[in-house]
Amino acid sequence: MTATKPMTGSEEEAVTAVMRSFSRAVGTFDADLMVSLWDPEAETIVYQPEELHHAIYSRDALHSYIRNLPHVIRGLYDTRVVDRKLEVCGEFAHAYVRFWCRIERPDDEPVDGQVRQTYLLRKRPSGWFFVQYHESRQVPGFATPPSRTEM
Repeated sequence: MTATKPMTGSEEEAVTAVMRSFSRAVGTFDADLMVSLWDPEAETIVYQPEELHHAIYSRDALHSYIRNLPHVIRGLYDTRVVDRKLEVCGEFAHAYVRFWCRIERPDDEPVDGQVRQTYLLRKRPSGWFFVQYHESRQVPGFATPPSRTEM
C-alpha cells in the first residue's frame, strides 16, 4: 500500500462518480455496467447484498445477480441520503452511505427504511474500482445501543 496522501477534491469527485454509477447500475439493473465498476486486476471481489446469506465473490456471479435483481425488487423510490462519509487514503478509498428509500418488491408490499452501505475502492491507472461492497438494513425491533459516552 502506498503512503497515505491527503484527499483532493478531484479524487473525492472521481470516487463519488463511481459510486453514482453503482447506484445507476442497481437502479437500472444494468449488469454490464455493474461488472465494469469492479477492479479488473482483483482475483476476488466481495459483494454482500442484504438479502443473500452469502457474499458474491466473482464478476460472473455478480453479473448473474444483477440480471436476476428484477425478480427480487421492482425498484428503489424516494431515495434520500441521510449520512455519507468518504475517505481517500492513497490508492484506496472507503465510503459509508446511509440512505432512506422505499423498495418495491414484485409480489409483496413495499419496504420502507434505511439502507447502510460500505464500499472499498482501489485506484488503478484507468480509474477507481470497487473491491468490496456490503449493505445492511436497520432491522425494526432492535434496541438502540447506548453511545460510548453513556457506557
